[in-house]
Amino acid sequence: MTAHKTILVVEDESELREILSVGLSQAGFKVIPASGAQEALALAISTTPALVLSDIRMPGGSGLDLLAALRARHATSPPVVLMTGYADVTQAEALTRGATSLLQKPFKMQALIELVESILSTGSPEKSRSRAA
Repeated sequence: MTAHKTILVVEDESELREILSVGLSQAGFKVIPASGAQEALALAISTTPALVLSDIRMPGGSGLDLLAALRARHATSPPVVLMTGYADVTQAEALTRGATSLLQKPFKMQALIELVESILSTGSPEKSRSRAA
């Protein structure tokens, strides 16, 4: 089911971007990596990913900036899962801004994969939110 689903992974830390890319690829997803919001926006427009997984804090534009730009183009797709290691954005605020879910770092790769699969199969993170958050 997941082999044809493309995930755009946006993370400015190269090691974490690689870990996420490898983990999601091993789970059967096609992964397109991006190191920042501007690069990710261009890739999202040209490749139409099934889901965007983005860090919030990045130099040159935040994940929230990326989310706003994506939502300005299309209100609900692709689903956007935001990641943060800081408590400056709450789950409620992320959802209000149009994110599908918010993950607090650190998280387990299996929880992320389950969340992504849940969102892509049902359009909702409800089944996996408690495990991944």
